[in-house]
Amino acid sequence: AGRISPEKGIEHAIAAALQAGLAVQVAGAHYDPAYDVDLTGAEVLGPLPREELRRLMAGSAVTICAVRWDEPFGMVAAEAQMSGCPVAAYRRGAMAEVVEDGVSGMLAEPDDVPSLARAIEGCIELDRWSVRASAMRRLALDSTLDRYEVALEGGSR
Repeated sequence: AGRISPEKGIEHAIAAALQAGLAVQVAGAHYDPAYDVDLTGAEVLGPLPREELRRLMAGSAVTICAVRWDEPFGMVAAEAQMSGCPVAAYRRGAMAEVVEDGVSGMLAEPDDVPSLARAIEGCIELDRWSVRASAMRRLALDSTLDRYEVALEGGSR
């Protein structure tokens, strides 16, 4: 899900999923027309409406975020967890904060496809209710606003 561009690491995601023995579906639009990535082995769904994407995530075994840069948040990872889908991701950028390792997903060493494949396999064992509960506790708007309020109150003293 999201945009298909070099920094998103789609080729790593496909390779790791295939190593883990999973079928791969890719949702999203090509962001950079010059980026000619090989999506062999994946079913390419293209861009999807938000509601359809949420249903797809809710029914998926795992969402893979193999970002190749220090992404500052990771909306796809947050949305997947909110739908109860665990996330396998490289431990890079904000992913270590967005994904609760071992609870809402599994983190892998950056740019290490076999490590990502192991993270994917680990995600299969995670309890989907716990994935969603973790996301609601950490990523839902109300809980995020509460944490901002506490931080701002502490900074004004």
